Amino acid sequence: MAPGQPSTSGSTSRIQAIVFTTLDGYVIYEAYYEQLNDVQKCEIRTSFDTISAGHQLTHGTELVGRFKNGRIAGLVCGSVVAYALGTGYCDELMLVTFLETVFEALVDVLDVEEVKGRPAMDGGLLMGQYEVLAHVVDGACVEGIVDE
Repeated sequence: MAPGQPSTSGSTSRIQAIVFTTLDGYVIYEAYYEQLNDVQKCEIRTSFDTISAGHQLTHGTELVGRFKNGRIAGLVCGSVVAYALGTGYCDELMLVTFLETVFEALVDVLDVEEVKGRPAMDGGLLMGQYEVLAHVVDGACVEGIVDE
């Protein structure tokens, strides 16, 4: 594997990147589990934007797509979108399930109120609780390996 290239090993399931944004694309949090330069990170974020294009992003919307040899998935919770890039055996279903688990943990830990039966998750809440967001993501995904 060339330095700075996302891993393409088929023998393991790895999450290469996780990004949380507002519905309008403002990045709240991002984690990359490979050593990537700014251009490569931008390519990944652009692929996340691409799978969102043309979709009405409402609570519960699931997004899927591909990036090079990996798979990408996104999930909307309230007014926040979380994206993940996976390689190896890490398919779209696994990625969406992972993102659902992270959102469920955030809703529980942050005691997010529901509005009209949906969590009132928003970018301001997550920015204000950045440490909690980072801790939940790091607890669920250690160096790109999903803690099952």
